[in-house]
Amino acid sequence: MNKRPNYNYHGPKTLAEIIKFTGGELIAAQQAADINSIIITDIKNIEDAASGDLTFISNKKYSNLLVTTEATVCLISEDEDYSQKNPQLSLIKVKNPYYEYSRILTLFYSEKQAPKGFKSPTAVVDIAAQIGEDVTIGHNVVIEAGAIIGDGTIIDSGAVIKQDVVIGKNCRIGASSMIAYARLGDNCIIHSGVRIGNDGFGFATFNGVHNKILHIGCVIIGDKVEIGANSTIDRGSTKDTLIGAGTIIDNLVQIGHNAEIGKNCIIVAQVGIAGSTILEDYCVVGGQAGIAGHLRIGKGAQIAGQTGVISNIEPGQVVGGYPAMPIKDWHRQTILLRKMLNERKNTSS
Repeated sequence: MNKRPNYNYHGPKTLAEIIKFTGGELIAAQQAADINSIIITDIKNIEDAASGDLTFISNKKYSNLLVTTEATVCLISEDEDYSQKNPQLSLIKVKNPYYEYSRILTLFYSEKQAPKGFKSPTAVVDIAAQIGEDVTIGHNVVIEAGAIIGDGTIIDSGAVIKQDVVIGKNCRIGASSMIAYARLGDNCIIHSGVRIGNDGFGFATFNGVHNKILHIGCVIIGDKVEIGANSTIDRGSTKDTLIGAGTIIDNLVQIGHNAEIGKNCIIVAQVGIAGSTILEDYCVVGGQAGIAGHLRIGKGAQIAGQTGVISNIEPGQVVGGYPAMPIKDWHRQTILLRKMLNERKNTSS
């Protein structure tokens, strides 16, 4: 029985299938039967899991919930020993429980989609557009002349693909999104309401007059990039805005013109990155952080949420606060300020 009607259900699975899929080590419950006869019907968080469910622990602070959970099996780190917590609970030791949980979800569920190759009669596709095989085109989609859509790509209702845009294979373009002046790689996910390729915020001012700068660059997006709902990525002025392969961008993110985002970066919701700033590979930017223009953020740097970055950051550095500073210094500063305020209160009273 499908317990989540908005998705296609591919279960149930036996415990043996789960173990084979993860490559993990089983620590069986005292009363566990043969692994081929134990049936897993769903996946839930540890607080809500019931008999027949699989759950996971990826953070030690939740380990006490292993005592009370009613789940049948739990994914745990191979570095942990929780075997004495709950003798009725089977455990599967894996390298990364959260990662394996994400994989197992796709074993049980997939999104419901229109049939491959479906084209809505309300879609408007220019005869000069090139549409690959098994492309799905939803209601009221507009695809302009010169656009190239790769095999297996899904374009949801109301999306607009402007002229000469190139979209790779097996991409998902969300409802009401707009893509212009852009080249997308394969296996990208563009969520609903995203705007890619708008003008950057560029003006030349002289004698009190703001003259708009024509933007003649593009947005180049690598393979397997995900861009969250209502995010915006401006096209370059004379050079291109670049988003590296494997980068994940959350909702409501703004990336300015000529910015360069490296491979496998993570950018959390409501971040703003000004024009011509470079994030090297594997950077992480916390929610609501702001990064000024024409900066370089070194490889593997981490920026805490709500940080204000106004100067370059060295590779691997972890920063927070405003202006951005090494995060330990920021924490010390916060503690000292709190102490000063408390001392002032005590003195005045």
